Amino acid sequence: MTRWHAALAKIGLTTELRRDVAGAGLLAAVVLVGVGRPTTWHNMDGQEHLWLAVTLVIVECAGVAFRRRAPLVGLTITMVAVAAQRMLLPVFMQTGFAVFFVVYAVAAYRARTVAAAAIAGAAVLDAALLSVADVAGQLATQGGFDGGVVGPTILAGLVMGFGIPGLLGAYVRARRAYLGELETRAERLEHEREVKAAQAVADERARIARELHDVAAHHLSGIVVQAGAAEDLVDPDPEGAKTMMRDLRRQGRETLRSMRFLVGVLRAGETDDGAPQPGLSDLERLIDQARTAGTDIRVELSGGTVGELPPLAPEVDLAGYRVIQESLSNARRHAPGATVTIHVGVDHEAVRLEVRNDDAPAGSLPSAGGAGGFGLLGMRERVELLGGSLDAGPLRGGGWRVRAVLPLEGER
Repeated sequence: MTRWHAALAKIGLTTELRRDVAGAGLLAAVVLVGVGRPTTWHNMDGQEHLWLAVTLVIVECAGVAFRRRAPLVGLTITMVAVAAQRMLLPVFMQTGFAVFFVVYAVAAYRARTVAAAAIAGAAVLDAALLSVADVAGQLATQGGFDGGVVGPTILAGLVMGFGIPGLLGAYVRARRAYLGELETRAERLEHEREVKAAQAVADERARIARELHDVAAHHLSGIVVQAGAAEDLVDPDPEGAKTMMRDLRRQGRETLRSMRFLVGVLRAGETDDGAPQPGLSDLERLIDQARTAGTDIRVELSGGTVGELPPLAPEVDLAGYRVIQESLSNARRHAPGATVTIHVGVDHEAVRLEVRNDDAPAGSLPSAGGAGGFGLLGMRERVELLGGSLDAGPLRGGGWRVRAVLPLEGER
């Protein structure tokens, strides 16, 4: 339809009204060629009916120009012209071709009850006019009336002129309404999905902020304790006090960085939990818990064991732990029984994490626990807030992979 509309636009038919007027003109031209054909001239006793026929054909087809903007008006105009043809013209000069188009338009663009009433009224009127014309014609030419000929002829005309286009228009209207409902439903579902995704991101940000608050609170409490100890060592052990002050400065910088990040996240909410949040150093415990729950896990570490990983910025350490935790949860939920491989690597620039799982074994059922649905969004939000990157998707040979890169110092 787009190509068709583009072709019509090239010749100036840019609106529905222009297209309908052009269609009415084209139909009138085709019908007039039939009305003005030589056989029509030969079958007439003179030319007194020809110009009347031309005028009525133009009026009849003019109703088609209203088929979309005002189909009931178009039906009225066409039926008036057809009625005049039935009463004033010989049978061989009567057309009624425009009836098909206006009846279709009424059924397609008006409510079902209104369309049914209008089409039924037009059909009854046309049947009555045809009956009168046929009876008068038989009496004039044959001197008698044969109802067995009139009835089937009128019925066939009603089916062709009103029944078929009415049913076709009703089908198109129902189809259009069905597609419109599907489009509306799709838009509503898309809106709901966007709202839920935005809410999930907001919830994840709030959770990140609470966790970072805990990290900062833990370090600040340590700073306060060490500051008190350093104060006690100033006189008896000046060198020890200096060493402790250097540690305090390092912890203060880490805490300041965490607090700056915390402000950027626009933290919403408080937590009374003063315990430190987990990090990659707690990975072994997380893996043991997952194995206890029935997940087969293989661990690949660059540079030894988990305990040998270098010290990381608190927010990076926490984000890495949460990415692996969420990936294990998703694997357990969506591919129960599948083998999961965890790779953790640390170089001089970033922490590189990869969690991949095989396809779920045949006959295994997804876990019913947890609504889920936004774990990937939460992981990506957490990683990108630190200036890192995350990608996730299916593997070519089957299964799923999550890969994350976290800068060592987080985003400054």
